[in-house]
Amino acid sequence: MENQTLKIIIDAPQKKVWEILWSDASYQEWTSVFSPGSRAESDWKEGDKILLLDGNNNGMVSIIAAKKPYSFMSFKHLGEGYSQSFLTKINNSHQAKILIVNFA
Repeated sequence: MENQTLKIIIDAPQKKVWEILWSDASYQEWTSVFSPGSRAESDWKEGDKILLLDGNNNGMVSIIAAKKPYSFMSFKHLGEGYSQSFLTKINNSHQAKILIVNFA
């Protein structure tokens, strides 16, 4: 799989951008552009599971691989779906996609 990198510059304080990206209300607002009703179910702690779901409860299972507030967030995307049997299956697989958001 080919690695891809996308960089953008946002003229705003890091704390404000962080809060817009990861607070529950604003996350739902900006992700609704991609899929109405989108939301994240998580305690937002490093190492814990996060469900990235659409309005029909379909979505992606990920792990918060790294988190440094107002600076860095990395998700390891394990796959689509979120039943316990699916989690067991993907935990035994070594395939994953990684999303890194770095505030430089």
